[in-house]
This record gives sequence, structure tokens and C-alpha cells, in this order.
Amino acid sequence: MTFDTNSRFARNRWTVLSPVTALVLIMSFMVSVPVSGQDQPVGLQVDSLAVGDEAPLWGMRRMGTASYVFLRDFAGELRTEARLRGVSQKNVVLSFFASWCKPCPKEMAMLTRIAREYEGRDVVFFFINFAETDQVTEAWLAKYPDIQGDVLMDSFMVTAKKYGAAILPRTIIIDKNRVVRFIEQGFVEERYWEEITGAIDMVLADDTTPQPEIPPDRD
Repeated sequence: MTFDTNSRFARNRWTVLSPVTALVLIMSFMVSVPVSGQDQPVGLQVDSLAVGDEAPLWGMRRMGTASYVFLRDFAGELRTEARLRGVSQKNVVLSFFASWCKPCPKEMAMLTRIAREYEGRDVVFFFINFAETDQVTEAWLAKYPDIQGDVLMDSFMVTAKKYGAAILPRTIIIDKNRVVRFIEQGFVEERYWEEITGAIDMVLADDTTPQPEIPPDRD
């Protein structure tokens, strides 16, 4: 999903701005103007990420615990520890959120229902908190009993930056080969269910993941 800010700027033949001034004005406008269905973190420098890219590696702590979850527990070349535990490769759905993100509660509740539809299938779902404490996140989630699932803490926004999460919510689908297969930026309630389930169904239908031999552990 994309949005066009160019149409918001009217040309004025009587006003002449230097290139630097114009750039500053445009950037400040893009940060400060709310976009329908989306909230934008201020000042976050993010990496670019596109469908077809190799998904960046990550490891994040599970909310309320000292245990960590790694992408390589599920996708791509699995960690030896995961394989010794008998873990099989799975597709991964990530949803970035924060307590100040207005559309996030509805998006997360709908994704919770979607996750229930795919129980027992080769897909796992994670909510990723954007730079907040466990206490703040737990208190906020307590207000929304319809939101259920694994919550990972991106305390220093490392994963958010790797995954281009300049606008929340942001949903990413990664296949078993650790390839980014779908990116959704923002939340439009009328089409979210169809888009996310359609993307998951496509990934599951295309699943021809070979089972690799156990390589030397590089952790």
C-alpha cells in the first residue's frame, strides 16, 4: 500500500524556495500530516525492503520472559539448536505495532482471528512491539482482549529499521526459504482480511521448500 503526498502541494508561481528549504518543508509535512489508517513514527531512519528480498535476520525477546526467538528458528537455514529440537521450517507473519498506533488494535485483533484460521498449518504469527517496555505493552494489551498471540520486544527498533517499519502497522510475510513474499503498510479494514489470507494461501500453495542438510552451527 502506498500514498501520494505530491497532490497535497499546490504550485505557486509567486513563491520561490531554495532546494534545501523545499526539501525541509516536504519532509516535515510528510512526518506531521496524519494519513488515513496509518500512524507514522517520527524520525526513524529505515532500510528499504521489497517483496523478493531475503528477509533480514532477527532475534527478539518474548514479552514478559528472558527467552529469545530467532527467525532462524523457523525460516531459511535453521539454527542447529532448533533442528535438534525437531523444529520444522515454517512461514512467518510479522506485525509491527505500538501502543500509540491508532489503527493497530483493529489490525491486531483481525490478525489474531486470521492466525486461528491457520492453526495447525505451516505458518507462525508474531506481533512485534515498537520500542516500548514490557510494562507499557502488557498494560496496553490488557485493554484489548481480542488481541492474542506471541509478542516480541524490539526494544531498540533494530528489527523495525531492518524491515522498513517507518509507518505502523506494518505486516510482513516471510516464506520457509526466508524470502519476503508480502508487505502491507498501514491498515485498511475493508480489505485487510482478504489481502493477508490471500497472501498466506499463496505462500502455502507454493511451498516446495527443500529440507537442507544440517550445516555447521554459525550462531
